[in-house]
Amino acid sequence: MALELSDTIVAGGPGDFMTVRHLVLKGSNRDIGYALAKLARDELGVRKVPWTDPLMTRAQRFFVERNWPSLFERMAGAADAYDADLSDDALDFSFLAYDMGVPGCSCVYYPSSTTVDGHSVVSRNFDYTIGSHADLPVGSGALAHLASTENSDAPRPFCGRPFLMELHPDTGYATLGMCAFDLLGQLTDGINSQGLCVALLNDGETAAGAHFQPFGTLGVGLTEGQVPRFLLENCANIEEAKTALLAVKQYYVAGPCHYLVGDRSGRSFIWEYSSIRNRHHIIERENVPLAVTNHLLHDHVCVASEEATENSRRRLAMVEARLAQRGSRVSKSQIRDINQCVQATDAIGAGQYRTQTQPGRTLWYAYYDLDALDVDIEFYLGETQHDIRRSTARNFRLETTQSSCSNFLHG
Repeated sequence: MALELSDTIVAGGPGDFMTVRHLVLKGSNRDIGYALAKLARDELGVRKVPWTDPLMTRAQRFFVERNWPSLFERMAGAADAYDADLSDDALDFSFLAYDMGVPGCSCVYYPSSTTVDGHSVVSRNFDYTIGSHADLPVGSGALAHLASTENSDAPRPFCGRPFLMELHPDTGYATLGMCAFDLLGQLTDGINSQGLCVALLNDGETAAGAHFQPFGTLGVGLTEGQVPRFLLENCANIEEAKTALLAVKQYYVAGPCHYLVGDRSGRSFIWEYSSIRNRHHIIERENVPLAVTNHLLHDHVCVASEEATENSRRRLAMVEARLAQRGSRVSKSQIRDINQCVQATDAIGAGQYRTQTQPGRTLWYAYYDLDALDVDIEFYLGETQHDIRRSTARNFRLETTQSSCSNFLHG
């Protein structure tokens, strides 16, 4: 199966904060991995150097081969692109990291029984600073270390070079979603050909508390950014997603996250861990919208200061107040308006991202229709003293393809 590749700029460009590319790849996972690694190497400045623990690298290779065969094949293709041996424990090919960051967001799942058109929907704000890791208080930590060892360029703004990534592999479900930090195995939010949707959200409460312990390097299992793509490539619905999350090891490199997972049956859940990572929690609601921001939602004693979680709690309260005022069914424009009321528009030093030089912004808003298998998405392009510039919303549909799904769930 010869690789088919399409690479199109769909928003932004020179003079804008970001340039967004719609990257479509169809073919074998090995060929897809080769193409992604070549792009990472030649255009994003990603280089592979020995800096991970060889034992961890070997164990991670074993973990991926056993639990995520499609990623393992992409790893082989990535090693080919770097003219390296996948079995070399000095180099970890389970990621192609660039412009690393941990975002904060507001996200709502709407079951089909609550929307005007009877479709299940995920409505998502992706928020982050428009600076780089050097602008953040944690700039000298794990993110800076990973950026300095894996990228040849000086620190760039987070999310200045995102991809709307569409993969049609020979094994694993087809996926469409946003990629900002790791080309090979990561998505921040996306949908698959079965109508499953997953969104990643930063757990800022744990990150601000005494139990914050980022791994700081690559370990064994799924990183915080790999969870969404793993679920989308391997799971057809939320029951399979629950099983998969319970069955695989997870850890965080730089920032703990929780996840909103929903399917087109009208069911959804939030997956999160306790701050000490000893217990998982699944939060579900029946036949009503499910909203999440950047603090933990399971029953617990808050581990961070009130100031550290205030912005997240305020956004969630605003969204839930709007949801309480809705009629029996909401329209697409009403759903967008609910997310728009909590878009990041704070001044420098205010809001969730208290950086010294750069404000936080909603870098994209995505409306995923789980029945139509498409996304309407718009992007932050920059601003003047009086106005924030955003791209026109565009629609992208995931072409359905017949691909087998061979993994630990399906055999």
